[in-house]
Amino acid sequence: MKKFLILLAFGLTACTEPSTIQTDHPTQDFSVNTSVADEVYNHLKLQYLNFDQVDSKDFEYGLARGLVEALGDQYSEFMDPEQSAEFNQSLAGNLTGIGAELNRENDKIVVVSPLRKSPAEGAGLLPKDVILAVDDEPVLDATTFEVVQKIRGKAGTAVKLNIWRESTQENLDFFITRAEIHVPSVEWDWAGERKNGIALMTINAFNENTSKEFFEKMYEINYKNPKGLIIDLRYNGGGFLDDAVDITSYFLEPGQTIVDVRGRNVFTNQTLVASDIQNNLTLPVVVLVNEGTASASEIMVGALKDHDRAIVIGDQTYGKGTVQELVALSDSSTLRVTIAKWYTPNGTSIDEEGITPDEFIAFTPEDTEAGRDVQLDRAIEILMQK
Repeated sequence: MKKFLILLAFGLTACTEPSTIQTDHPTQDFSVNTSVADEVYNHLKLQYLNFDQVDSKDFEYGLARGLVEALGDQYSEFMDPEQSAEFNQSLAGNLTGIGAELNRENDKIVVVSPLRKSPAEGAGLLPKDVILAVDDEPVLDATTFEVVQKIRGKAGTAVKLNIWRESTQENLDFFITRAEIHVPSVEWDWAGERKNGIALMTINAFNENTSKEFFEKMYEINYKNPKGLIIDLRYNGGGFLDDAVDITSYFLEPGQTIVDVRGRNVFTNQTLVASDIQNNLTLPVVVLVNEGTASASEIMVGALKDHDRAIVIGDQTYGKGTVQELVALSDSSTLRVTIAKWYTPNGTSIDEEGITPDEFIAFTPEDTEAGRDVQLDRAIEILMQK
């Protein structure tokens, strides 16, 4: 079975085998005229001063990259073998850098979310921060991967980021020390005091181990007979679609719709429902979200909200409503391509809109300075009243 992705740039990923697509919709039938590209190549071969120093693979990858860029889709991308290897490293949640998910929006490189307990979070980077320069080198014309490459580096070394913060209309400089980062997929502890009986589960991403870790943690939690459960999806940038479906199934009746995926072919055009697996239908649940809650995490939030299975608290979510497939190519390069949009059980597309929480609670500067988590405090308060 293929694994599809509901993710943001440079988040979690999986490779799939090349596939034959049977389309349900008319296909625009045209041939790409390569004569201009041939003319350019011939002129370069004859006239470019340093042509003898050019690797032929650079031309091949440049052509492939240009085809994908011509789509004008911010989530579709060609990655050469080196880029693919780095991209797939994030499968295990192990990175060396500052720990921030980035994405290109409206020709700007934007911070989607800093990873928990990362140098980026510690330095104060926030979702929606626009990266203008890395080590004083402007990056407005760079690709997301090129910016990621500039930011990553040896642990213990520092990188300077110049960012624009729209919320405060400020141009800020951050000096951040790179580190080796391991992001655990799932964590849990008691929220507030143990005697409250409120469990707090943090899901940092939906990677290849998330479902397994989730069910192991839920077994531990249920053994302790909690009064309620808080699921923290803040700064969760997404990951595998099937893991999000498996975990969401735990809280729903078998057969209830989780997500409706609508693509161009019979394989991607489908409605995914809660599976008949171990579940807990009576445990009260509150979900915490913010602007860094994106993609697969939004699928989970949307399903629980539409089915009135959880109370959602926090900020408007990111708004990533498309599905990508990663295709492993013959030389270990990778094509990431948008294949579908997804809709919540109520038929809502959240793309570029996000999910509105049941209770909108934002942090004030005073909350941040005092280290108060007002969203978590409200979640505890709600569950204590159940």
